[in-house]
Amino acid sequence: MKNKTSALLIFILLISFNSTVKSQNYSDWVLIEKDDTIACKITLINEYNVFYEFKDGKKVKNKISSKLDLIDYLSNTQEKIEIHQNIDSILFYGYDFSNFKIIDEKRTKQDIVSFIMIWTEQMELSLKPEDVQSWMNIGSFNYNLDYINNSNLNLNSRRLVTKKVYSIHPDSIQSIINKYPTNNSNSLGFTIIYEYFSNYHKTISAYYVFFDTRSKKILQIDQYKSKSNYSYNRVKEWGFAMFEGFKSYSRQLKFNEEIKRYQDNK
Repeated sequence: MKNKTSALLIFILLISFNSTVKSQNYSDWVLIEKDDTIACKITLINEYNVFYEFKDGKKVKNKISSKLDLIDYLSNTQEKIEIHQNIDSILFYGYDFSNFKIIDEKRTKQDIVSFIMIWTEQMELSLKPEDVQSWMNIGSFNYNLDYINNSNLNLNSRRLVTKKVYSIHPDSIQSIINKYPTNNSNSLGFTIIYEYFSNYHKTISAYYVFFDTRSKKILQIDQYKSKSNYSYNRVKEWGFAMFEGFKSYSRQLKFNEEIKRYQDNK
């Protein structure tokens, strides 16, 4: 009888301990919609997002929610995990196709410049500044698109199509940036220089470039290639792929030390 009582007591203690551990791990909460509260463990809060772990049945899941999408949230360790944005402000110059090729021979006699206008419009309609601020963890995302938009209009469609392998040498990127108009704001300059769209490889290749808007010195340059499952028979599918590539790059972006020094010295 004594052994049975001891075993029962140990069992009760184990259940109590397990319940306490779960309670400790999921003592935070996020309120997504009215009356829709998720018990969770908030792991990180930045200027725009809340990162948290929660249980869905027996599975442990991780999720990121924009603060704009949350009615409220509570973290018992909020002071320890709150961080500030890396960069105060970015001035976006736009989508630069001045050295671009589409690797798709069937497009040879087509009006690629009109395609570029369609893709640019798609991006301008789809890309919300608050989303970019959240993805990049920055304070503000502003536009200065006139120069690049006008330059894209003056391109020659016949020179934008190739069937061969094509690349832009990274050393030539600075000369492209040097043509941009000087801006005396304290914002960090940013542009996307598209290298190629490959129909065969279903790939978009681009250089994502950050620079000093006054001196136009490049501070960070990342070549990023993104793939998708579109057939690319419709022109707008390239625009969809552009957006997905931008989002994917932005969400994993890490600013280098030179940009951090630039931010500190402003």
